[in-house]
Amino acid sequence: MNSWPPWAIGVTVVAMIVLLFGIPITAGLYGYRAYKNAAERRLDALFSRLSQINGPVSKDYVDIYTYYGFLAWATRHSMRIYLTKDNVDEVDLLAMKLRSFTLRWGILAKGAVFIPLLTWWNYRSVFRSTSLFRQSV
Repeated sequence: MNSWPPWAIGVTVVAMIVLLFGIPITAGLYGYRAYKNAAERRLDALFSRLSQINGPVSKDYVDIYTYYGFLAWATRHSMRIYLTKDNVDEVDLLAMKLRSFTLRWGILAKGAVFIPLLTWWNYRSVFRSTSLFRQSV
């Protein structure tokens, strides 16, 4: 009966450890990157709408925050939209889309327990600001 040389046993053990831990870690990193890229593409599409509806700089504005992430990380983006009488309905529509984005993509983020509460609070203030602006104009 032939026995393996000690170096072959060491190489086999190292190869098994690399296969056991390396493949899941690599797959997890690729999945994380794909998830983050998909969220950023969707957010960029929504932000492109912002540049079309944003009014001139004025004292009437709303700040909108979005959150997204995956397990150990969370990213927060903020934007300021200046209100005019022509873009108030568009701001409400964009705010609803961004609220949906935050609830969809932020639910897996670090601190996901607080995301629905933060989203509700933020967009409640946006909708209140736009309704007050409508009443003042």
